[in-house]
Amino acid sequence: MSVFAVKVKGLPGTYIANQHGAAGHRPQTLITFNQGGYWSPIAASSYDAAVLPTNCSLVSTCYFYYVGKVR
Repeated sequence: MSVFAVKVKGLPGTYIANQHGAAGHRPQTLITFNQGGYWSPIAASSYDAAVLPTNCSLVSTCYFYYVGKVR
């Protein structure tokens, strides 16, 4: 498993991390508000870019995954 964490500027103790699990597990983005004491998955959006329902929820193990540049 690999994790890449980034501190969120302006929000003390807040970090966002992408977690890549073992083979067969989907990557996901996690967030902490207490300097890594507890991490939570970020819920996926209810709608996609075309404003169509995604049919995703944390119950269905559908999570948000951030892909992009971090500065």
